[in-house]
Amino acid sequence: PAQGRRQSAGGEVASRGGGVDLKFSEDRFLQRILLEAQRGAQDASVQRLEAMGFGAEIAKVALHVSRGNEKRAAELCMSGFTFMGPGAITAAVCGGGGIDTPLAG
Repeated sequence: PAQGRRQSAGGEVASRGGGVDLKFSEDRFLQRILLEAQRGAQDASVQRLEAMGFGAEIAKVALHVSRGNEKRAAELCMSGFTFMGPGAITAAVCGGGGIDTPLAG
């Protein structure tokens, strides 16, 4: 190893003087690389969900909760929709009208 450096079981340790040692962790490095790669894939998923009309923050939360499953994230996003306005419809209520029955307003 170079002067001021020594090997340890977990990687190379660099002594910086003043009582501070720096240790390189390959596991930590690789974990960060994988997270960045997933972020790139998630960015594309966020863009596709945005193209469907969902806001970026809503899409990011849905993707996080669905652990990156884009189809499930879209389902979660759609669960927030409600029908509103004079053309809104409701399914049969108390055995009454069909799905073409307007909501009382």
